[in-house]
Amino acid sequence: MKILFLTHSFNSLAQRLYIELARRGHEVSIEFDINDAVTAQAVELYRPELIVAPFLKRAIPEAVWRNHVCLVVHPGIVGDRGPSALDWAIMRDCQEWGVTVLQASGEMDAGDIWAAETFPMRLAKKSSLYRNEVAEAAVRAVLAAVERFSNRDCSLGQTQCGLPKSVHPEPVEGHAPTAQVVRQADGTTSHSTKLSKNDSQVAGYYHERSNEQSGFKPQPLDYSHLEVLGRLHSPIRQADRAIDWSRDDTRTVLKKIHAADGFPGVLDTLCGGEYYLFDACAEDTLRGNQPGEIIAQRNGAICRATLDGAVWIGHLKRKSDAEHTLNNNCLLGSNPSQPPLVKGGAPSALPMTRGSWMGFGSNGLSGLKLPATLALGEHLGDVPEAPLDAFSSSAGETYRDIWFEQKNNIGYLHFAFYNGAMNTEQCVRLREAYLAATRRDVRVIVLMGGADFWSNGIHLNCIEAAASPADESWRNINAMNDLVRAIVTTGSQLTIAALQGNAGAGGVFLSLAADHVYAREGVVFNPHYKGMGNLYGSEYWTYLLPRRVGEARAAVLTQNRLPVGAAEAREIGLIDGCFGTDREDFLARVEQIAEGLAASPDYHALLQEKVARRERDEREKPLDAYRAEELQHMKLNFYGFDPSYHVARYNFVYKIPHAWTPLYLARHRRIVN
Repeated sequence: MKILFLTHSFNSLAQRLYIELARRGHEVSIEFDINDAVTAQAVELYRPELIVAPFLKRAIPEAVWRNHVCLVVHPGIVGDRGPSALDWAIMRDCQEWGVTVLQASGEMDAGDIWAAETFPMRLAKKSSLYRNEVAEAAVRAVLAAVERFSNRDCSLGQTQCGLPKSVHPEPVEGHAPTAQVVRQADGTTSHSTKLSKNDSQVAGYYHERSNEQSGFKPQPLDYSHLEVLGRLHSPIRQADRAIDWSRDDTRTVLKKIHAADGFPGVLDTLCGGEYYLFDACAEDTLRGNQPGEIIAQRNGAICRATLDGAVWIGHLKRKSDAEHTLNNNCLLGSNPSQPPLVKGGAPSALPMTRGSWMGFGSNGLSGLKLPATLALGEHLGDVPEAPLDAFSSSAGETYRDIWFEQKNNIGYLHFAFYNGAMNTEQCVRLREAYLAATRRDVRVIVLMGGADFWSNGIHLNCIEAAASPADESWRNINAMNDLVRAIVTTGSQLTIAALQGNAGAGGVFLSLAADHVYAREGVVFNPHYKGMGNLYGSEYWTYLLPRRVGEARAAVLTQNRLPVGAAEAREIGLIDGCFGTDREDFLARVEQIAEGLAASPDYHALLQEKVARRERDEREKPLDAYRAEELQHMKLNFYGFDPSYHVARYNFVYKIPHAWTPLYLARHRRIVN
């Protein structure tokens, strides 16, 4: 079936849904939701059978939803309407939440319902819930809705076929209709075509068709049903999120920051300035005298006292006096469907000269999300360090981005970096921790990454904040290379990369440095760099990728710039296996594999074979040669005359809206061109 994705961006949810639908044989093309005219043009060019909106921030044009079935993925339970759905669920301590796939109509989130899924909530960052529970529920719901649409009985008439009705149900008292804003404020994903137990129980009457395969009829939202627990809510404001340090206990502070994680953050005052707070966790030991005061710092994070304890805050974004803007003529050009180009065909967004990006730094770091200590800088001169060794056992909750656990003769090295980004200092510390792990009495080292991300490579925000982004890019990529080399050349242990979360760019190739690579079923890989302004990449990818998938497929993966699901990654040899529908299942299986390798009677033979293979590869072409060749390209990316990497990085870190959809995503525009 021809499906058009209409989405604000190709975010993690859109990527996961793209993978799941394409794997089931659907022909999916993607259009960024830029304006009504561009959307209408995309529909006319592609002529889709179905439109799916995984992540929207504005209304679908009426001319589109009136003439095409448009399924919107809403990150809320049945009946929930309005923006900030997941934010409110966290703030209100909801024990259960869900995802609803509904049909776009003239009222916000009030269209007919095609599928719904629920999941238990946990006290966690919004971004973590989005990438895990919400994502899995969204996959299940979307696949169910798409299957129902493809099996609908069009002989039943227009309404039963799913085309919009001219008359909508009357709103429930207290839930007044609003102008159409078909949105997906905080959406998510998930998969499977069968109805879950929760789906049928909670959504109840929405799934009463006796034969799921014949003429499913989407059901109108009806608040008179007791199963419908959601309601229309207003957008959440900073006033709703504000922390009262003199009254809010630790759990309340965490809840407020978690509900704003990712975007927009909680606005607060620190060191005489206004900052948005992100990336919080509890602290069980440290205490302060005054709630709100900064009492410690550690590896980029700050610790603040609360009424009954303390919390760590990992990242801050300084509030700017005005919205960060660019000259519209430089950014967008006069026609959003025809982006401005610089020499060589690279999109232009910054009026830079060659020298400017070498020393181009952010203006006072405003509007840039950074590690808290970097954002506050000299203001922390009197704040004590609270060091915590990665190899020490920690009783209770605290902040640590790198830690090591040993079970029997297996070492588990965790590195949970925010959003998977690894700055120079983090790469150095992780390499030191890894080398220390190799000196311990372990037979297998399992590289765990974090629960939400494995790694996304170099830290673009920290690079942007540097006095010279070009110089910091060079330092960061060399630190990544040093880390990868340490893993590749390990001869004393077998290594496993265990990907609990997504991996992108250099993070993918970091995982390939291990002897064995396993991923959770829902993990998405982006084994390419070119989306960041034709960046060539390093991390020894020219050695690590072809040895797994071959030269031809390596070229396809790095040039196509498309996401790869865990199942496909296993099939093409990028990884060795994928399993576990949830994190607990995955980790249990990884532990079994590691224990099996360590206890294998062939362990020493496997280790000897590994060392011999590395020696053969080194004789054929030294690792230094791969690195030198890659870095020659990277030097041109960082210091050369083509500014595309610097432009793309700037647009990425400041969340500059897309001016057009890249052709590698918009297949309907490739056909025309």
